[in-house]
Amino acid sequence: MVLIFSAAYSILMADLGDYLTTREVADLLGVTKARVDQFRKERRLEGVPIGNAVVYRRKDVMAFKKLKRRSGRKKGYSPKNQSQPANGSTEGQS
Repeated sequence: MVLIFSAAYSILMADLGDYLTTREVADLLGVTKARVDQFRKERRLEGVPIGNAVVYRRKDVMAFKKLKRRSGRKKGYSPKNQSQPANGSTEGQS
């Protein structure tokens, strides 16, 4: 049964030449698979579900890669207290 599934999966993936797996997208973008899933959930990158897997159109991934993205948090952002200054000063606070 495993051989049949593996063969069917190989044929299916061969027919999807214009599509990339989550791992392939992650490698191409230089991010983790979890981050690719997050891009999909945020609707920044469109995925096509096939059974339990998700594949991505190569042209969509390449267009997404060309977009300018800033990494990291906004300067001065603090998850504990958003009004706290970026330099960590606590002057004037009680």
